[in-house]
Amino acid sequence: MEKNLAVALAYFEHIFIPSAFYDGEHDIVRSINENPDLLFDVFSMVCKDADTENTFSKEEFSGETFRMDGEWFGTRIKFPKPDGPHCYELYLFHDKDMERKGVFALEAATSQEDGSAGKLISYLDPEGTPRNFGGWPADEENDFFAGALLLHKKITAGEL
Repeated sequence: MEKNLAVALAYFEHIFIPSAFYDGEHDIVRSINENPDLLFDVFSMVCKDADTENTFSKEEFSGETFRMDGEWFGTRIKFPKPDGPHCYELYLFHDKDMERKGVFALEAATSQEDGSAGKLISYLDPEGTPRNFGGWPADEENDFFAGALLLHKKITAGEL
């Protein structure tokens, strides 16, 4: 992936979307669900501002919201699959009142001791500071979305 494009994508994933979600001024979750092309269209604008071309397709971006267990909702946002250590899914969690929010990033990473590919999950707090929760081997069948919700519950309960 071209460097400017990778930088624009990282900004979109780790700064733009979390900021829009946490600030609460706009309901980004509803907007993503109502307009399936929104993620692609906004990323194209980010690319234009960064003076680079969005070479991805609309189909490589998606977002869907689910009712999780009990009081929680989660939005899974998918990005183009990276060819290196980059984020490719973002999880936005909130309660029904949109008050207890959390953002988690799932990234491809070389997190294994032997340098093999793995997956890394990190929490992005409202100030934009990432908190790494480690990785899992790439071949394990883990539900990272549900696992991130468990981490979010622990964070909101003050256990982590």
